[in-house]
Amino acid sequence: MVKGRRGAFWSCSRTSVAAIAVSTVIAGAVASCKRTPPEQTAAAADASAADAGVLATSIAAPSSAFVDASLPPDAPFQGTLSIASQLVDSTEVQSSEVELTVVPPAVRWDVGPAGSSTGYRVYRSDQHAFYTVREADHVVLVTDEASALGATPRDGGADAGTPGRWTFRPLAAKIGRVQDYPCERWETSRDQERFEMCVAKGVVPMPLQILGGSFATTLPFNGDLETRGLFPLTAMLFDRRRTDVGAGAATGMIARYQVTRIDRRRVDPARVAIPDYRRVPTVSLPPITPPSQPH
Repeated sequence: MVKGRRGAFWSCSRTSVAAIAVSTVIAGAVASCKRTPPEQTAAAADASAADAGVLATSIAAPSSAFVDASLPPDAPFQGTLSIASQLVDSTEVQSSEVELTVVPPAVRWDVGPAGSSTGYRVYRSDQHAFYTVREADHVVLVTDEASALGATPRDGGADAGTPGRWTFRPLAAKIGRVQDYPCERWETSRDQERFEMCVAKGVVPMPLQILGGSFATTLPFNGDLETRGLFPLTAMLFDRRRTDVGAGAATGMIARYQVTRIDRRRVDPARVAIPDYRRVPTVSLPPITPPSQPH
């Protein structure tokens, strides 16, 4: 969801629309936006959301939670997660979203407009490696996590690939729930920036900052969460110098991230399997679609 300069909101999907001025590229996927009628004021939503330990509903379309009763309650999470993030300034919001398919110890996300993906990535937490699958070429590009993070351009000061630098403190209301999934509410800080988050156990920890853009900006501490086996369900970045953004408890909030949908269900392991294609090692995370070759 993108807020325009006159207060109207824009709903975003991963469909490429060249005429749209506000768009965000997410690891090869394009989030495009269209105008929709104004909703609840962002200030009111943000203020109540900050108090409750969750993000404002304006971060994405209304979402829901689904639980498969056949999965034991204490089983590691598997299913799908929709995640969204936003960068906010005094006049507009830029939004990105990605859907993750989780089958421990693997996480998959497709890249490309919905229904027309030419490939996908799989992250294996047990191997700390990314597998970029190019279906058209029958090639799998293999990238070590440390190499991928080291080659990822820093965005907004994001350096989440280096754990051990962050100190976390519990918030007064320590226990939260996001899409009915339990999590612990923590905070941390860096210079003039303060972060609030709600983190969960049982979900495959992964370097979400690799998605770049607003994900990297909002989750610079994610490397430390990953080493602790934790997955962020929400995160908010506050800049103490920015009194021109937000209102009430959300004053100074310049970026936010949230899991907007949780479907906890059994998933066919074939969904995250790595095909038996030719494997090529890489030192940086490659694009899904190879660059066009000159004729």
